[in-house]
Amino acid sequence: MRQPHPLAVRVPPAKIEALNLASIRLGIKRNRFINQAIDRALAELGLPNDAA
Repeated sequence: MRQPHPLAVRVPPAKIEALNLASIRLGIKRNRFINQAIDRALAELGLPNDAA
């Protein structure tokens, strides 16, 4: 079983959601590399991924 990324371990879902909302509100479009990193972190945390 893979070890979760050390930076991904303690990010609460509410914080991820807040960051997503903030980026949308500012009109920031994440690039593919960042999206993949976020998807991977969400998958390792077992959180649902809206973009899937």
